[in-house]
Amino acid sequence: MKFRYQGLASRFMSYGQYWDRILRLIDEGKYHRHTSKIKPPEITPLPSQISPKEEAVRLQKELSEARKALGLSGSGPSTDSVEVFLAAQREKSVVATATNPSRSVSIPVVTSHASRSV
Repeated sequence: MKFRYQGLASRFMSYGQYWDRILRLIDEGKYHRHTSKIKPPEITPLPSQISPKEEAVRLQKELSEARKALGLSGSGPSTDSVEVFLAAQREKSVVATATNPSRSVSIPVVTSHASRSV
C-alpha cells in the first residue's frame, strides 16, 4: 500500500511540475499548442452576390421601414449615402483582413421595435 501511495504522489508531483512549466511558457509567450490535428474552419462563400447598388437600395429600404415602424419622422439616409457608407466599410474590412488574414469581419444589423434609435 505504501508503494502504491508513493507512486501516486510521485506522479502527482510530476504532473504539477509539468503544469507549472506549461503555465510559465504560456505567460512568456513561448508555448505553442499542437494544432496540427485541428482542421481549420471551412470558409463558405456567400450564397448569392448582389451588386453594391442593389445592396444599398435594399438596406435603405429596410432602414426606412424600421424608421416608420418606430414612428420616427423623415426618410432616413439617401440611397447614395448608404452606398458610400457601405463602400467605406468594405474598404475597412479589406484592410483589416489584409493585415490579419485569420480575422473575419462581420457587421450585424439588428432592428428592434423596442429601441427607438436607428
